[in-house]
Amino acid sequence: LKSVVHVLVDLPGALCTNTVTHAVSMAADTVGADNVDKGSVVVHPIVLLSVVDHYTRVAKGTNKRVVGALLGEIEGGQVHVTNCFGLPFEEDRSDPAVWFLDHNYHENMFTMFKKVNAKERCVGWYSTGPKIK
Repeated sequence: LKSVVHVLVDLPGALCTNTVTHAVSMAADTVGADNVDKGSVVVHPIVLLSVVDHYTRVAKGTNKRVVGALLGEIEGGQVHVTNCFGLPFEEDRSDPAVWFLDHNYHENMFTMFKKVNAKERCVGWYSTGPKIK
């Protein structure tokens, strides 16, 4: 994976708001966590594997980005990103500022994940690409 994976974590953790208060950039071969206001971000290995799998299935060998939701918990000032899922996402070829995201899909997937783990909430988004957009 030559692209950089951008993990956008929303703190203090309002349910999937558009306000991003911290961004953690990770190359595919490194796993790290930056300090966040009062704590840190822990990205569990299954999340990284899922993001790479999503990229490989959808965008490998193309200029397309993949986008997904990050799920987890906030405990004692520490964000634990424990799961994620990819979202149907398309950018307008003529204007990259215009993009399409299936909100119904996001809501349905999040509802199903809540049935499996009621403590998980949407803590952010991920996106692949050469820079944060």
